[in-house]
Amino acid sequence: MTADPAARPAAPQAGAPRRGLGPLGRRLLAAFVLVALSSVVVLTGAALVGTSRGLEAGESQARQDAAAAVAMAAAEAYRDADGWTGADLRRADALAAAAGARLGVRDADGGVVAAPDGAAGGQGSGAGRGAVTEPVIVDGATVGTVRLAFGSPATSTAQQIAWTWILVAAVAALLVAVVAAWFVTRRIAAPLVRLAAVARAFAAGDREARPGPVDVSGPGELGELARSFDATAEAVVRSERARRDMSADVAHELRTPLAALQAGLEELRDGLEPVTPERLAALHAQAVRLGRVVGDLAELSAAEAAALAMHVEPVDLGLLVGEA
Repeated sequence: MTADPAARPAAPQAGAPRRGLGPLGRRLLAAFVLVALSSVVVLTGAALVGTSRGLEAGESQARQDAAAAVAMAAAEAYRDADGWTGADLRRADALAAAAGARLGVRDADGGVVAAPDGAAGGQGSGAGRGAVTEPVIVDGATVGTVRLAFGSPATSTAQQIAWTWILVAAVAALLVAVVAAWFVTRRIAAPLVRLAAVARAFAAGDREARPGPVDVSGPGELGELARSFDATAEAVVRSERARRDMSADVAHELRTPLAALQAGLEELRDGLEPVTPERLAALHAQAVRLGRVVGDLAELSAAEAAALAMHVEPVDLGLLVGEA
C-alpha cells in the first residue's frame, strides 16, 4: 500500500527539480505561441480585408444614393422651368455639396448645363477622385444626366481608424495568447520536470526520493503519473527489503549445515571421533540438508526468471492432503 506523501519526510536535495520549463516545455510553448500567432495573423488579415471592402461597398452605395437624390432634384428643377433654361439647380447643388461632391449637369444632347467649376458646382470639394453619373428622367424620358465628382473618399479615414483598432486588438489578443500559453505550458511541463528529477535521484540510489504532495494530488494524467511512480517506488523498496531479508535467511540456513559438516569432518580428520557408520550418516544428513537448501535457491531463481516449467496433471487431493 502506498505511503501517505504528506507524512513522508522530504527527499534529500541531491535530486532537487531543476527550474524552468525543460526541453518539452519549451517545445510546447513554441507550439502554442506559433498557433496563437498564426490565428491572430489570419483573423487580423481577414478583419482588415473585410473592413476595407465593407467600407468601400458602403461608400459606393452612399454615392449612388446621393447621385439618385441629386438627379431627382434636377428633374424637379427641369419640370418647374419646363426645360434646362432657367432651371434652379441650387437644391441639387446643395445635395451634391452635402455628399462631398461637385455637381455637373448635361442635357440630353450632351451640352453642359452646369459644370463643376461653375457657379452651380462651386461648393464641391477636391479634384474628383471618383465620379458617379445618374440620368435625369422626367415623365419617363431622359432629359439629361447629373455627374457627381467626389473628392477624397471618406473611407480612407474610416479605414485608418478601423485598421488601428484591429491592429491594437490583434496585439492584445497575441499578448493574452502568449501569457495563456506560458501558463498552460508551466502547468504541464513543471510537474514533468520535477518528476524527472525525482526519477533521476531514485535511480541514483536515493530510495527516499518521491514526488511532492502537489504532484501526487495533481489533476488528470500528470497526477496519475506521479501516483503511479510513487506506488512503483514503494514496490521497489519493498522488493529490495524482501530480497535483503531473504539473503539473510538463506545465509543462516546455509551456515548451520556447513558449520556442522565442517566440525564433523575436522573431528574425523583429527581423530577425535572414530569413523563409524552413524557418524558418517550424520555428516551425510547435513550434506543432504545443504543440497536441499541449494536446490530451493535454484528453483526460486528459475521461478523469478519465468523459466520454471509447469506440468499440469490430475492429482488425488485426498492422497495429497494425507501425504502433507
